Amino acid sequence: MLRDDCFWEGPIDSGPIPESGEQFDIIVVGGGPGGSAAAFYAAERGLRVLLLERRVFPDTKVCGDAVGGRSLSFIKEMGIKERLESGAHFRVLGITFSDGKNFIEIPLPEDEIEAKEAGYSIPRIRTDWLLFNRATEVVRENGGAVIQGFPVKKVLYDDGRGGDDPGPGSGDSRRIIGISGLRGGRGGEELSFSAPFTIGAGGYNCPIARGMVKDTYGES
Repeated sequence: MLRDDCFWEGPIDSGPIPESGEQFDIIVVGGGPGGSAAAFYAAERGLRVLLLERRVFPDTKVCGDAVGGRSLSFIKEMGIKERLESGAHFRVLGITFSDGKNFIEIPLPEDEIEAKEAGYSIPRIRTDWLLFNRATEVVRENGGAVIQGFPVKKVLYDDGRGGDDPGPGSGDSRRIIGISGLRGGRGGEELSFSAPFTIGAGGYNCPIARGMVKDTYGES
């Protein structure tokens, strides 16, 4: 049995897989911090959300393991701040600049550290797990769905008026209307979903960002 103080080592139950072709109010591609927060706030406001993540939790990635003070305010709004703080973490007390030989250290005023909450140094795996788990709970509570292990392979478009996809390079005449991907990754079942709005939160190689910036507008 998994100890509660190691909750991030356990799986996240994302619920049943929706039927291919199902329509949602909004699709969020990417279940990292940005995508999880976007899905949480959209679902909290009554939208039927589909949250897609190519990884399967528990999982982590190389990171500096820092959570900024502004991010902590959103984590508090999402109701997971106390649980995040339940494990080992280090409070940011200042900042150090160094060129390898010399350094300058700028401490925060001691009487403002608690009030300003400059941030924490905390394992990324724990932060990601809590954010995705909380987003999953709220999305499902509001009639949406969450799929892990789902890499998006294709972005679906129309001409903005319900007509055919005008093709690459068509700029503002092209609109994203959905996505398709493989359940379980390569060799998995292909599923497609539609929504009037799609958020690309998949990081550097996000297929939504690539589809709009590079393919649709011809920018690198």
